[in-house]
Amino acid sequence: MPWINVLSNSRFGCITTDNFGGFIWNENSRLNRISKWNNEPTNDLPSEMLYIKDCDKNKYWSMVSRIANDMAYVIKYGYGYSEYIQVCDDILQNVTVYVPEKEACKNIIISLKNLNNNKRNFKLYYYMDAILGEDVLKTEGNI
Repeated sequence: MPWINVLSNSRFGCITTDNFGGFIWNENSRLNRISKWNNEPTNDLPSEMLYIKDCDKNKYWSMVSRIANDMAYVIKYGYGYSEYIQVCDDILQNVTVYVPEKEACKNIIISLKNLNNNKRNFKLYYYMDAILGEDVLKTEGNI
């Protein structure tokens, strides 16, 4: 069973899991989904992903998920935030997710620290399985 953290204010919210992106909604978590909700209690399929690519080594990995990543990481759930911390390929990665108290948005703060003296070249990629409505069957082909 996945661990989850609900981050929300009166208008907007998201669920983060130990596999990162549960789903995002605006105003109503059933009728106004922004990303897909996977109602799978034992298989935590994320609707969002963050990838990092080392351009020099042509190597990539997930910054926040077990998908495309076999490295251990630490997850901190706190009041109003979720934080994902890991070291991969001599890069200390810290990803913090929160929903501001009065704004209809989700913020993701990414911090990278190079643990060796070599110059590094990275690209960051964000993926979201958008739904923009109540049901994927109603919005499929329209996004």
